[in-house]
Amino acid sequence: MLPIIRRNVYWAMSQTPKHLSSRKLCSTESPPIITNESSNDKAVITLNRPHVHNCINATLACGLYEALKKFEKKSLLIIKGAGQAFSSGGDLKWIFQSRNAEGFKMFTYHNACILKIATYPTPCIALMDGFTFGGGVGLSRFCKYRVATERTRLGMPETLIGFHPNSAASYFFTRMEGRLGWYLALTGETLEGSDVVRAGFATHYCRSDRLENLERDLLNSPSSEESEVENILSEYSENLPEFSLRDELEKIEECFSASSMEEVFTKLEQTGSKKTLELLKQLSPTALKVTFRQLEKSGNMSLKQCLNMEYSLTASFLLFHDFPEGIRTKFIDKGKKPRWAYSTLTEVPEDVVNKHFETRPGEENQRKLLEPMGDLL
Repeated sequence: MLPIIRRNVYWAMSQTPKHLSSRKLCSTESPPIITNESSNDKAVITLNRPHVHNCINATLACGLYEALKKFEKKSLLIIKGAGQAFSSGGDLKWIFQSRNAEGFKMFTYHNACILKIATYPTPCIALMDGFTFGGGVGLSRFCKYRVATERTRLGMPETLIGFHPNSAASYFFTRMEGRLGWYLALTGETLEGSDVVRAGFATHYCRSDRLENLERDLLNSPSSEESEVENILSEYSENLPEFSLRDELEKIEECFSASSMEEVFTKLEQTGSKKTLELLKQLSPTALKVTFRQLEKSGNMSLKQCLNMEYSLTASFLLFHDFPEGIRTKFIDKGKKPRWAYSTLTEVPEDVVNKHFETRPGEENQRKLLEPMGDLL
């Protein structure tokens, strides 16, 4: 039986080191982005919405984009979250209430941040302590070095609310070994602690109570050479226990190598993976079929192409019945069973799946923003 990974979330506190000078990017009392510069040409960007676990809205996405542009010539950049999370992803309530130009602007600039980090000339280090979900995964995944702790909880839970995995999920899920990426994308399951490293989402594993010292040593080091950065990271790295999914990878490969979402269901039933099958049966059939098609299409796409495709998908989902329904039953009428547009996979018309991939208004704005940047194949 395939695992249902625990969704319990714990967070660790993260503080700004005293030896840095701090400057706010905007004049509000609680700026969503805080930047810190050291005296030896290094910088720290802090996602600063701790009251909502650093959820991403348009203001945060735009502020992060400007900070990334500003620090391109620094010798080292650290990205972290304030409070008890790295980032819990898109601010779903805000997105639900802002299904307009402001909402689409958030996705455009968030995608631009992901592409900029992926092609950044400066070594980036993500400190992924605590909640790292959805858009937070996208921001951290393309940093050169990614540090997880025992408190890290990572996942892309979009299908659980009738949505689709975005934030470059099309790119990194289809490039994971075997079919683990497909499993995580479709089920929305969570990885914890050292499993985040074992699955490839992090490069190093450090105790949360040592993160402040790690950050201090990285910033105080006279060198930003790759070998020196890696030596410091290695000094703080803990030994990894075995991957908790190790014994399930073969079954995940068998079930999620299917040629359709319907076949995934059949294989799960044949292998006795009842818990995973029952989980998927509760989710939006449309979201599952669109996500499956999304993964199929993205295997040979560049990162930029994936981000542009995801923009159209996101815009489509914002206008489709199931995403508002998922938000309603998750955050408003809590505990109520969602009424999806279609009850089963077989009921979902092919043209409904196809329409989700059509170009949407606003995509051209994103294409123009991303066009001058580099790309990953």
